[in-house]
Amino acid sequence: KVRFMPAFEGEYSFRITGNYVDGAEEHTGRFDVVLPRSGEHGPVHAVGTRLYYADGTAHVDIGTTCYVWTWQTDAIVERTLESLRRGPFNKIRFCIFPKHYDYNYRDPVSFPYEGTPCDNSGIDKFTFSDYNPDTPGNSWDFSRFNPAHFRRFERCVERLRDMGIQADVILMHPYDRWGFS
Repeated sequence: KVRFMPAFEGEYSFRITGNYVDGAEEHTGRFDVVLPRSGEHGPVHAVGTRLYYADGTAHVDIGTTCYVWTWQTDAIVERTLESLRRGPFNKIRFCIFPKHYDYNYRDPVSFPYEGTPCDNSGIDKFTFSDYNPDTPGNSWDFSRFNPAHFRRFERCVERLRDMGIQADVILMHPYDRWGFS
């Protein structure tokens, strides 16, 4: 999947090429960009010292950070969304990859690549710093994405959008024990 947020109405065309195990492949196409639906303001941009949506509506940022909410159990994801729904937030910052940090010792519900993670049984506040990307046991095929992982992420982003909450996505970070940094 490719995410693209066009800045202007009109006709757009694309060409995507890639190398696969079976050789190169190319996809082309076109699409029309129309005005957004009512209530959708577009991305947020800074203009001087203020923030505005693309349609010119003022944006006052009331954000929070919840690094790996998308990689928790479904019950925790639902609780997080309910908290956001009841709270004042219109932006949440979070990671696309799992994150290893204090207070988050569990493995995520899925991983971005096919393979197996290191054994994290026994990890606690005393052994937390012993785990790093070089921990034995991580075995990933970095040429094979796990589509279900990214579909889950997309669903979470869509649910935020439906609630009027901006997704502030951290693409990469150095904090992991699985070797994705």
